[in-house]
Amino acid sequence: MTALMMANSRDHLNQLVQALDNDNEIIKERICFILGGFTDNRCINPLLTVLERNEGLMIKLAAIDSLQYFHDERIVPVLEHHLKIAQHQIKEAIIETLGEYIKHGVPNAHLPLVKLVKSDHEIAELRLLALDKINSMEVNEIKPLIHEFKSVSDAGIYAQVVFMEDNILSEKKSNLAKARKIVRKLIDEPDTMAALNLEDQLINCGTNGAQAIIDELFDSPQNTMLLTHTGMLIERLGVKAIPALKSLFESFNDFHEHKYIFTLQSLLSSIARPKYSALESSLLIFLKNLNQYIFDKKKGSNKEEYNILKADLHFALAKYGSEEGLQDMKALMDDGTERQFITFISAIRAIGDQDFLIPLINQYNAYRNSRSTQKSIRRAFLTIVKRQKIKRSDPMFDQLTGDQRKFLKEMTGK
Repeated sequence: MTALMMANSRDHLNQLVQALDNDNEIIKERICFILGGFTDNRCINPLLTVLERNEGLMIKLAAIDSLQYFHDERIVPVLEHHLKIAQHQIKEAIIETLGEYIKHGVPNAHLPLVKLVKSDHEIAELRLLALDKINSMEVNEIKPLIHEFKSVSDAGIYAQVVFMEDNILSEKKSNLAKARKIVRKLIDEPDTMAALNLEDQLINCGTNGAQAIIDELFDSPQNTMLLTHTGMLIERLGVKAIPALKSLFESFNDFHEHKYIFTLQSLLSSIARPKYSALESSLLIFLKNLNQYIFDKKKGSNKEEYNILKADLHFALAKYGSEEGLQDMKALMDDGTERQFITFISAIRAIGDQDFLIPLINQYNAYRNSRSTQKSIRRAFLTIVKRQKIKRSDPMFDQLTGDQRKFLKEMTGK
């Protein structure tokens, strides 16, 4: 077992998991520690299983310790459950692990700790430890919690909360000012290695780093190098960039400024990944404001310039699994005779329903000179058909024209 720990051999993962059924407690404890060093998500379920079983204290502590290296949101509810029922030492270990999740931006990792701080039935020692871990959150994330914590009856908790409140605004201002200085240096830095070093410094600033570079980007939207740095920073910060992005998309209303359109498209491309799904509600607000702007423009004005922005927006929402924007997607697609952007076709494939099928047939015809795009359209069509179990004999296809029937036959291969 010691040799395996030193070797960190993933080749024996299945055998190690099977060995968790061994009667030897020392062996099971060491296996839990070894699994924590694998950084392989296949280790998560075995470690969670250890918590569910009637195992010894040291084995469970080893499993909780190892779980801190797997920054996966699905672990949080399991830890929350055991935080309510476990003994003191296990609760301490869970609080430490959730604290690591907070530092790494795991969504909702703070919620079990917030409940613990507010619980009058828990001992003060654990509540203060939980509050300390919450304090490592970004300032923008802690501010809404301060008011909730002020209602806590424990004097020690209240004093710590007041201390957090006193320091929160000054910390935010100083950190944001520091991040803005770094961004200004980054803009003028010609050396690649020095620029990467400045990016690292912005990463250490967390949400403030994202806020500072986004603010600067919209002051200089034509600066393509700054746009590149912003995309890289958002990718590296991950969910730590979400507060700054939420603020941007929920408040943006300068749609008349065409210089921002490409910048917004680029940002949407950067966040079109499931890990940014917490931005769903913010993007829906952005979509509503965009539609209101288009509606308020004079009749007959050209709104096609915004369609590519909408396509990227719907693609991001589709990546989040959001169906809230489906009606807008249908309006944008219309009858499908006008060519749409490939990102929009990908969004339709992800979350589209049967209302898109006939427009996709027309879209297939609209791209008759592009086989690669037709392939993407066909893939979207077949995905919806399979997802909704629709047959070629469905009544919706009864009114197709001769050409549409020909295209349907090509798309289905029948």
